[in-house]
Amino acid sequence: MGTKCNRIPLRIVESSFKGVHDMRNWSLFILVFLVSLGFPGPALADSPITSTGFHQHYAQAGVVAARSGRLSTPVLNFLLGRAPTDQKAACVNALSWQKDPTGNAQSFVKALEGKYRKQGKALSSGDLAADELMTLGYLLAMHDYFKFEPLEKARGGLWAAQPKVLLAEAVLRSPADFTIAMIAALITVQNTPDKDWCQVYSLVQAVLDRFPESGRNLKPEAVKSIMEYIGAYKKYCPLPAGQLDPGFLQATEMVSHFGQLAVASQAGVAFWDLKTHQIMSVHKRGLTGSLVSYSGRLWAGSSGSLARWDGTVWKEYLKFDPAKHAGTYRVFLDNRGRLHVMWRRQHWEYDAATDRFVEQVSPGWDPFQTVFSPTGELWAVDLLRGLRRRAGGGWVKYARKSAGYPGSDPRRLVVDAQKRLWVMDFADGFFRFDPAADRFVPAGPAMDKASDLRVDKSRGRTWYLHYNKGVTLEENGKTRFFDLSAQKFLRCLYLSTEGDLYVGGQTALSRITKEKGAWVVKSYTSAKAP
Repeated sequence: MGTKCNRIPLRIVESSFKGVHDMRNWSLFILVFLVSLGFPGPALADSPITSTGFHQHYAQAGVVAARSGRLSTPVLNFLLGRAPTDQKAACVNALSWQKDPTGNAQSFVKALEGKYRKQGKALSSGDLAADELMTLGYLLAMHDYFKFEPLEKARGGLWAAQPKVLLAEAVLRSPADFTIAMIAALITVQNTPDKDWCQVYSLVQAVLDRFPESGRNLKPEAVKSIMEYIGAYKKYCPLPAGQLDPGFLQATEMVSHFGQLAVASQAGVAFWDLKTHQIMSVHKRGLTGSLVSYSGRLWAGSSGSLARWDGTVWKEYLKFDPAKHAGTYRVFLDNRGRLHVMWRRQHWEYDAATDRFVEQVSPGWDPFQTVFSPTGELWAVDLLRGLRRRAGGGWVKYARKSAGYPGSDPRRLVVDAQKRLWVMDFADGFFRFDPAADRFVPAGPAMDKASDLRVDKSRGRTWYLHYNKGVTLEENGKTRFFDLSAQKFLRCLYLSTEGDLYVGGQTALSRITKEKGAWVVKSYTSAKAP
């Protein structure tokens, strides 16, 4: 049996994650992990208006100043001035939603009241120019991108304005302005219901279809940045007959199951033949983040479902209405081989005798990822805060950037073949737990975006995965790097009994193997459904 590849949050990523403020720069990565935290779906978890960081392609002073997240006087003057609509949109995009989630839209409304010398109900959207409608609508959408509620409905006027209404009016006023149409589309598809995720892609793509490149007043690089995120929703649109859903190639976890490689993905579960390296079957289960091969059955934790595959059919457990209860089940084993499941703050252990899950003591908080140590202690990632270890009836905390945990962004916990506990930190690399000192120490090659790790104890090898670049091998005191950057998003590893390393990426399954004494990298993919 090979070692399993535990889940790490995905999301479409570019820069080092230095706190929540940088989320908008790496979209698909957050797509999986926020869904796992309990958000209803991609259009909320990874919102179109907050995950499309196209401002990075603009260098105007107002845009640069807006990256502070605060509507300072220079930023306000820029938005009220005569800058083109694409630069104003980039400025709001740079402000984003993190630094001051309530003040920016309010400040702009007050500035407009001062400009037009009207207040409250006296100033309406009809008084504003098209670029002002776009700017205010975009700021309001950023103000509360989950609900799109007015600032103060009772005050009337712009205080009662709705972002979608403002953008629709801006489009009517300036139908030939590509930037306004694009911002309107992004706001329109925000908070799209789960069953209509295809619309996130199709409605935004329709804007591109309507405007030829020569008629677009948004920089091509900015458009590309937007579509790199929006394109992830295309997989929810109907596929031509016989075409493989590309989501099945976007691996999140891999385990060996009866001679096949079971791969959890953004579309469900795919089974690969380890001899032919072809996909044998696929099972649509939606976003699937964890797999466990237990007692001859395969268990899958997906968004809104927990199920067991017996080779013929899937049996569902712990059912709930995904329309009312959002979240992704996480399945994992303890140090004694018993099956556990977590969903947000709830924890169950499987009772094979009764074929049911028995609820355990709630953690009292929502762990991001969990693993049992070889001594039976439950460890968990407390996202953006640090790590926790269950001791007795409580939790021992290892805060970020502390003596106990010097890293700043822990994402995944892994117990290696030598029964050592590791942390993959997305900002600071790899850390290994020192039980004697009760702290984590840096280990392995220096890097950011640590994604996964495997230790081949019998061959004296350790494999380290970087989310965007590839794999580093440590063997006999030497290191060797395997460039897999073409795959873009490298999320998990599987180590076969033969010593081959499989890497789950974005569009293919990669394998690092030795042939005639030389290391080679091979990739396997498919466009046709099995």
